[in-house]
Amino acid sequence: LQHQPFKQMPYMVDDEAGIEVYESRSIIKYIAMRVKSTLHVMGDINQVVRYQTACDVELANFTIFAEQLTFECLYKEMFTGVPPDPTLVAFLSRMLDTRLTGYERLLSQQPYLAGQELTLADLFHVPNALAVLEVSLINADGKSPNVARWWAEISSRASWTEVAGILGRIPT
Repeated sequence: LQHQPFKQMPYMVDDEAGIEVYESRSIIKYIAMRVKSTLHVMGDINQVVRYQTACDVELANFTIFAEQLTFECLYKEMFTGVPPDPTLVAFLSRMLDTRLTGYERLLSQQPYLAGQELTLADLFHVPNALAVLEVSLINADGKSPNVARWWAEISSRASWTEVAGILGRIPT
């Protein structure tokens, strides 16, 4: 994979612009910029900072735990033959629950992570959140009504329900 220094997928080559882009979030942001999507915030510095912060929140406070939890609960035994570690699952669940409490505080003040408008920062959550739902950890106890509202909205978008249907998963 000459286009990716870590020899991993994904990567994208835009011959027209003469650029190679790797890492999924960077590719998505690049495409959003190319098509001038409002989902990628540019322009007003305050809006850009809120958007970039929301993107960082997703990566550092959700995905880091959600991906590990998903692997441990859904894929570890399949790929390694080793059953999930209940201590690790409990730890990751607590960490994710703590972070979702922060999400609840944020989403009680605004409809989306970056403010009043839906952005890629919100949508970046969907694949991992769906996997975490399969292990019944998002809003399982109903204590986060704003997270539940936000999740219902972002996961019910037509594009995602179509993808989820193809994958055979229900995005609720």
